Amino acid sequence: ATLEQAVNIIPGYSMLAERTCVDMAREDAAALLREAFAHLIASHEEGAVLKADGASYGEKRWPWIKVRILGG
Repeated sequence: ATLEQAVNIIPGYSMLAERTCVDMAREDAAALLREAFAHLIASHEEGAVLKADGASYGEKRWPWIKVRILGG
C-alpha cells in the first residue's frame, strides 16, 4: 500500500505532506530547489526530506536526506 492509501487524514491530527518533484537533469534544477526551500521557509515549515523518486525508506543505494529548517 502507498502512504496515501494507508494514512487516515484527520484534520488537526494527521496529514500528508506536500510533494515537489525536481528533475535533477534539468538545467534549472538548482534554482527549482532554491525556490522549493524558499517556500518552506516562508511557510514556517520545520523541514524537508530529499529522496530519489523511486527510493524506498531505508534503502542504502538511495538514502533519504532529512533537512531541518532552524527556527521552523
